[in-house]
Amino acid sequence: MSIADSNTAMGGFTIHQVACVDPGVAGQIVSGCARTEYRLDGGPLQPFVPPISITTPGIHTLDFGSVDVAGNDEVVKTEILTVVAPSDLDGDGLLGFGDNCDRAANPDQRDTDRDCIGNRCDADFNQNGVVDSSDASLLKARLGQSAASFPDQDLDGDGTVGVGDTTILRALFRQPPGPSWGLPYDVVIQWCE
Repeated sequence: MSIADSNTAMGGFTIHQVACVDPGVAGQIVSGCARTEYRLDGGPLQPFVPPISITTPGIHTLDFGSVDVAGNDEVVKTEILTVVAPSDLDGDGLLGFGDNCDRAANPDQRDTDRDCIGNRCDADFNQNGVVDSSDASLLKARLGQSAASFPDQDLDGDGTVGVGDTTILRALFRQPPGPSWGLPYDVVIQWCE
């Protein structure tokens, strides 16, 4: 079983798929998988019908298993999932997944290069994964220019590539762009023997 990259998510999980596995009872011919069932937080077993959303903050127990055509049950598997309540880390009025730059206030959510990371925390102009001297050189070459011509370098959103943008780039230097919760967190559960 795998739960994306982590069993902790801000705002919640949405489970789109659970693999159906024939229990393969010893001494019986394999009859084929009929359905997958799940139970959340000790509730009753019920057929898995996607999607399942878990959004209540806290620690949750997800039990699941398959039933074959002959009615044999697979051994129930369990995953512990933690949902963390979204918070406004940077004070810009946007919570969790709604914020494309969650460590620096950017209420306008400008993302001129459309990479799901807001301009305010994305000085990686050449998209190589780190803010480096190439990005600093590019910004320096465009100082004093209009954001209409060079929107990606207008990090502070004041309409001009200027000193404020240089200050932001210095603070982000030698770091990856972001962090960002610009994309929703989706989960696929799969069990492999």
